[in-house]
Amino acid sequence: MKEQQDNGSESAKRPTGNPVARYAAYGSNLHPMRLLARTPSAQLLGTGLLQGWQLVFHKRGQDGSGKCNIRPGQGHVFAAVYQLNRSDMEVLDAVEGVNLGYQRSTVSVPGHGDAHVYLAEQSHLDAAIRPFCWYRELVLEGCRYHEFPDYYVAQIQALQHDPDPDEKRRALHARLLREIANCKSLVVD
Repeated sequence: MKEQQDNGSESAKRPTGNPVARYAAYGSNLHPMRLLARTPSAQLLGTGLLQGWQLVFHKRGQDGSGKCNIRPGQGHVFAAVYQLNRSDMEVLDAVEGVNLGYQRSTVSVPGHGDAHVYLAEQSHLDAAIRPFCWYRELVLEGCRYHEFPDYYVAQIQALQHDPDPDEKRRALHARLLREIANCKSLVVD
């Protein structure tokens, strides 16, 4: 897994402007470019392993497709831990749909402490739905960016998915995925 590099400046790692919160991304917000577009104060702190959790794509999104959720169970989930201004955390609550399918909760991430996560509400679970292709690809791009293990990436890649019937939404996310792919070539490790 990719580790966050220390640039020597403690203040460069800490969002300014208001108190901070930690957020553990496990789905479509894994890639920093995706999260920064939504929450400009996001700073990657590193990655972590959530033992005793499973990654599932059974949360019914507002578009009717499967979205990521984590649930207690055998196994583990890889996450990227970010630090955000609390005001950006509230923005993320709105984007993710708190009280409209997700609830914000807290998990302990080894090496990072407590972090916020989004857990699907029982009323929005549907084991029969599948993610749209672009959504699954966003999750995969985040996994690859953070250099999560090949077996983990392969499990997600093996998920059945559906094409998005909404042409505009499909084109928007195809453009985002191209931008993320281009971004990879600009990242210097």
